[in-house]
Amino acid sequence: MRNILTLALASLLLLCGWQPANAQQYWKMGGNTPDTDTTIGTNNKKDFILISNKLERLRITKDGKIGIGTSNPNTIFHVAGTKTMGGNLTFLKGSQSIQFSNPGSNPHPMILMFK
Repeated sequence: MRNILTLALASLLLLCGWQPANAQQYWKMGGNTPDTDTTIGTNNKKDFILISNKLERLRITKDGKIGIGTSNPNTIFHVAGTKTMGGNLTFLKGSQSIQFSNPGSNPHPMILMFK
């Protein structure tokens, strides 16, 4: 009987969201209101993955590359699929370019624009 009461109490506390005073902030459905900056992610050499509807939508790799629509980003920011952009694309400084790649077997860009 004692074990059943202990289990029931532990379950109730868990369902109510109780944490010990020294517990780390946890992330709740519907949002949080932290008093200081907080983080969410991994503390080891594993990728951080966001999913919706059981499908991967965004991945931050262990080496910092961000992939949207791809589970294997090969550049610092890799977006796969059809893209729509509203607004301006602004280059901050240095030498940048926009390359519209040839979808065929030729690896050279079809259009290359420099700022």
